[in-house]
Amino acid sequence: MIQEAAVSNRTINGVSIITSTNKPQYMNNIFDNYSRQMLPNKQLIIILNSNKIDSGPWVEKAKAYPDVLVYQLPESVSLGECLNFAADLSRYNVIAKFDDDDFYSKYYLTSSLRAMRRKNVDMVGKRSVLTYFVDDKTLILRFPGHENSYQSYVAGGTMVFRKSAFQRVRFGAVSLGEDVDFMTRFRRKGFRTFATSRHDYVYMRKSDPNMHTWKPMKSYLLRTGRFIARTTNIRKYVLRKG
Repeated sequence: MIQEAAVSNRTINGVSIITSTNKPQYMNNIFDNYSRQMLPNKQLIIILNSNKIDSGPWVEKAKAYPDVLVYQLPESVSLGECLNFAADLSRYNVIAKFDDDDFYSKYYLTSSLRAMRRKNVDMVGKRSVLTYFVDDKTLILRFPGHENSYQSYVAGGTMVFRKSAFQRVRFGAVSLGEDVDFMTRFRRKGFRTFATSRHDYVYMRKSDPNMHTWKPMKSYLLRTGRFIARTTNIRKYVLRKG
């Protein structure tokens, strides 16, 4: 009976996607990433982390999608606290952190859940990350050689984790580095993380650093990556069914 209960606790009943943003220009991207996910049981919880954003268009747009919640918190609330707020509202027992400006293919969550089940881990994500520089149409692979392997860290925008683990390791009340801090404490608690393939996700990078929360120099990103292509069709390199 004890073993059966343990197995039951690992069952995945769906995914709650959490997104915190203070950039209204990414509204369509957030909804597009959600709508294309091929899951029967999913929800989206959006936190507008600014009182300057008009929530009206977001609430109105949410009406056209199933299971979308929109909340607004002031700028004084940290990103980590926004993520905790959203995760506490999650209906399902797996939580996926989506960034507002990146690309998630329709296979992203289905492949992530498959890896989580097969490896019986508490978090999956990407360590080798396809990165696209929008202005000069350059696609690179950052940190190559870290696919399909157990890792201590994955890219913050790719964290897919069990809610049972989150209930023991919450995000810190910070707005920068909240993902690295979370994963550090996650690992110290004995939870395991598996990095999936490079496919189905792209970290989108614009030249204006104010368009991003994390503001590394482009030279740093290039230095940690390998050139893939100069292209206007990133899906050709990103999509892999499954």
